[in-house]
Amino acid sequence: MEEEITIVYSSKYGSTKEYAQELHRRRGGKLLPIKHFNAKKVETNVVVFFAPIYAFGLLNLSVLERSITRLRNKKVAVFCVGASPYNPKEFRRLYRKNFDGPLKDIPAFYGRGAWQLEKMTNRDKLMLKLVQQKIKTKTKSKMAPWEEEFLSFYKKSWNWVDFSYLDPVEEWMDAKSPFEE
Repeated sequence: MEEEITIVYSSKYGSTKEYAQELHRRRGGKLLPIKHFNAKKVETNVVVFFAPIYAFGLLNLSVLERSITRLRNKKVAVFCVGASPYNPKEFRRLYRKNFDGPLKDIPAFYGRGAWQLEKMTNRDKLMLKLVQQKIKTKTKSKMAPWEEEFLSFYKKSWNWVDFSYLDPVEEWMDAKSPFEE
């Protein structure tokens, strides 16, 4: 049984929005940029937040944190979009860092996005240059997997968007909610 869904997204360069739009195409429901989200007005059974990962944080996750008590009888999940390939260990670390307190039981999923230098702001490019310089000082044996990957794509543009990353979210949506009898 398909449930009504509210899809909320925050996207700086477009990949996260692409994933949100694809889930909306597949499932219908309401598609909202985060600036139009109001937890008081959510009437659907399922809410999926799409959040890009920047510098090990999730953009606008605080909106969900402030809204979670109003969504307590709904199925809520977060779909995270990042440039690195999926790495379970790194994703668990990101989860532990960002999903604490009222978000500690919210399921999170991952999809790989894009790396588009031509779209980046000068501020983002500067920040990434600093990250790149810091990583380059490490020996290869001391680098985390994401750091090695970062150095391999840092100076090029890439698009890794793959809508099959949405399959686990849809499986979660189709699973029986703990609020259903």
